[in-house]
Amino acid sequence: MTPLFDAQWFGQLAMHNVAGFEKQIPAVCYRGQQLHSPFPLGALGTGYLELRGDGKLGLTSIANSFVPQQVASGTLLTYTDSAGKETPLDADHAEIVILAHFPVVNVRYGIGGKFIWLRAFVPMIPGDSTASNTPGIVFAITADEGLSGTIRIETNLSGKVAPTMEKGTLPAGLAGANLRFIKGKDFRGDITLAWIDGSTGTAKADSPDQMNLSIETAIRSGETKYATLAWFFPWFIDAGGEPHMNRYASHFKSSIEVAQLLAKDHESLLKRIIAWQNAVYQSGQPDWICNALVQSLYSYAKNSMWVDEHRTDRWYEPEGFFTHSESNRGCPITETMVCRAHGHLPTLLLWPDLERTTLAGFAHFQLRDGEICFSFGMPYGLRDPRYHCQHPLTSSQFIQQVHRYFLRTGDETFVKRIWQNVVDAMTFGESLDYDDDGLINEHAHALPGDNWPANQFYDQWPWYGTSAYVAGTWLASLRAISDLADRMHDRDTHDRAMKLLEKAGESYRKKLWNGSYFRLWSDPEKGNNETCLANQLMGQWCCRVADLEPLFTKDECASVAKSLEKYNAAPTQYGLINGGNFQGEAGAAGDPNNNHGLMIFIGENLCASMTGMYEGHAPSTEWARKLIWTIHEHQGMPFDQFCLIRHDNGAPAWGNDYYSNLVVWALPMANSKVGIKEFAVVVDKMIEGANS
Repeated sequence: MTPLFDAQWFGQLAMHNVAGFEKQIPAVCYRGQQLHSPFPLGALGTGYLELRGDGKLGLTSIANSFVPQQVASGTLLTYTDSAGKETPLDADHAEIVILAHFPVVNVRYGIGGKFIWLRAFVPMIPGDSTASNTPGIVFAITADEGLSGTIRIETNLSGKVAPTMEKGTLPAGLAGANLRFIKGKDFRGDITLAWIDGSTGTAKADSPDQMNLSIETAIRSGETKYATLAWFFPWFIDAGGEPHMNRYASHFKSSIEVAQLLAKDHESLLKRIIAWQNAVYQSGQPDWICNALVQSLYSYAKNSMWVDEHRTDRWYEPEGFFTHSESNRGCPITETMVCRAHGHLPTLLLWPDLERTTLAGFAHFQLRDGEICFSFGMPYGLRDPRYHCQHPLTSSQFIQQVHRYFLRTGDETFVKRIWQNVVDAMTFGESLDYDDDGLINEHAHALPGDNWPANQFYDQWPWYGTSAYVAGTWLASLRAISDLADRMHDRDTHDRAMKLLEKAGESYRKKLWNGSYFRLWSDPEKGNNETCLANQLMGQWCCRVADLEPLFTKDECASVAKSLEKYNAAPTQYGLINGGNFQGEAGAAGDPNNNHGLMIFIGENLCASMTGMYEGHAPSTEWARKLIWTIHEHQGMPFDQFCLIRHDNGAPAWGNDYYSNLVVWALPMANSKVGIKEFAVVVDKMIEGANS
C-alpha cells in the first residue's frame, strides 16, 4: 500500500510526499509528543476537538464550551489483532508520527514494525463559508499490509450538556451511535459517531452522564475504513447572558444530517481541500511561508463563533454574525479590534462575506461620538461591547479595515451604507488630539506604578504624549479614508483628511525623528523616550498592504531598518525584540513574565519584518523567517501560537492561540511587494480551484 506520508526529517521543515498531492509539499513531521500543540479538528464557528501528539484526546468546545473548554479524555483509536491482543494507539503502546496540513492531520501508528494510518479532517474551504461551517470530522483509517483485526474509535468527550440524555436511532447507511440531549420537551442537540462506508460492527453509548461513544468494526490488511464524528448543538447562551443560534443550524437540523452529508461528500470535500492547499504550495512563495499560511488557519477552529437568529428584530447581515476571539484560551475577548487589525486578513481574503458581517457589527455598536468599540464582549460575549480601552487605535483601525474590505471586494453598496460610520470614526480620532498637532495622542489610564491599561496594543507598557506607533497608525488611517472618500465621491471628507494628513505628517517627524529612527514617544512634560520599537513603522505597513502611498521615505525606512538590526535583531536569535535600546526601568513595560518591551510579539514583529521586506531591506526577510521557525520548529507549536515569546530562548511567554498571528497571510504580499488588491487575484485563483 502507499503510505499517507513519508516519515522523516523530524522536527524541521522539509519537503514531503503526502497522499493526494502530486508534488512534494513543505511541512514539519513530528514524532508524537514532539508536537507540543494538539491538533484542533474544527472549522468556522463549529467548535473543535483536539487530537494530541500522544494519540489521546484533549480539549473540546463542540458543545459550545468556548470558555473554558471542556476536557475530553482517552485514546481515540484502539487496534485488536486477529489473536485478540488489544493495543491502544497511544504513545504508551505505539510509535506515533504526525504530519499535518490544516485542516487535515495525518498520523502513523507503529505497532511491531507495521502501521495503522489515520487521516482526519474537517471541511475548511476558502470561498465556501457554508461548507466550512460543517460541524463534523471525517476519519479514514488504513491497516498496513499484514495487519488484520478490528479497529475501535472512542470519543470520551465530557459531561452531558442537558438534563436528559437519550440514545437516538441512526438511519440506514450510518452504523454507529447517536446521543440526543433534551431539556424538558425541547431538543437541545445531538452527537453521532458512525461508520460512513457501509461497515457494520458494534457501537456503544452506555454512560448515563457522559458523551462517551465508541464504534468498532473489522479491518483487513490494506483496507481503509471511513467514519465521522458529527455534532449539532444549535443554541448557547453567551457570557452576557443572551441566547444565540449557531449558524450551522441554518442548514442542518441534527448531527445525523451532518453525518449523512459527510458520508456522501467526504471524498469531494477532501479533494477541494487538497486543491486550495496545492495552490498555496505551488504559488512560488518560499516553503516556510507556504507552510505558515496553511497551518495558521487552525486559529479559526479554536477561536471563531458564527451565529444567526431567525428573529424579526435581527440586525445581522444575511450571513449572520461572524467573530474571532483574541484568544479563547489565553485572553478571551470577542474580536479585540487591535488584534483583528493584524489577524482579520485571512477572513478578508478567503471569506469576505464573513468579514462584512464583522464590520457591520462594529458599525452597529459605534457610539454617537464616533468611537468604535474595543470588542463585542468578554470572555465570549457577542452583544456586550466594551469602550474606552485602546481607544486611540480602535477607530483608526476600523477605517483601515473598511478600506481593505473595499479593495478586496469592490462592494460599494455596503461601504456606502456604513460610510457615515467611517467618517464619524475619523471625527473621534481627531478628538483625541489634545495639542492640536494633527496627531492622536496617548491616553494611558494606568495608575502611577501600574502597567495596565496602557490603552494601545502594548497594553502593559504605558506611553506618553505622542508615540510612533499610535500616531503612525493614525496617519495611515487618514491615507485610507482619503482614498475611500474618493471612491465614495465625498470630496469634502477627502480634502479634510488630506489637509489633516499634511499637518500631522510634519508634526510626526518634528516630534519623533531622532536622526536614526522614530523614537518611541515624545511628551512635553516627560521628555523623549528613545526606545527603538521594532514595529515603529506600523503606519507604513498599513499603507503598503492597502496599496496606498507610503508615509515615509526610502531613506527614513533604510535608517530605521539599520537601527532595528542593531537594537532589535542583534539581541535575539528568534526575530526581533519589541523594544530595542530600551529606556527606563524594565518594569515599566510589564512584569518579568509578560514584559511587552523586552520580549517578542510575534504578530507585531512580523509586521515590522514585512515593512522592511516592502522597502527592500534584505535582512528583514530573515527576521520574519526566524519568527516563523521559532513557532513551527523550535517550539513545535504550530497549533498553539503564542502572542508573546521570550527573547532569550524563544519559549512561550503569554497568550495561547493568538489572533494577531494570522497576519502571516500578509507575508506573501510583502515578499512579492504587492498589496491586497493584487494579491487577491492570486487568492481568487486558489478559491476557484477549490470550488470548481
